[in-house]
Amino acid sequence: MADLTDQLVILPKLFRRLAEYFALSPGSASLDGFAAFMSSHNDRLYVISEAHATGFDNVVTVDGQTVRLDKDITDLIFIEG
Repeated sequence: MADLTDQLVILPKLFRRLAEYFALSPGSASLDGFAAFMSSHNDRLYVISEAHATGFDNVVTVDGQTVRLDKDITDLIFIEG
């Protein structure tokens, strides 16, 4: 959590999801269930370059202890509602 708040520059919506995830298991830094956690939310967005809507979980990759946004932030429009 210290890395999230003090070290990294991160998309605010991804920060909130990571903070929620870590709050479920205080003291644990494991990202093993983060992909499933992301897919359980109905966060929708529009990928401009591909001209389609999808889930936020479809543009986030978890590889071990690394979380990566697969699309450029300027290519995304979040659908709130």
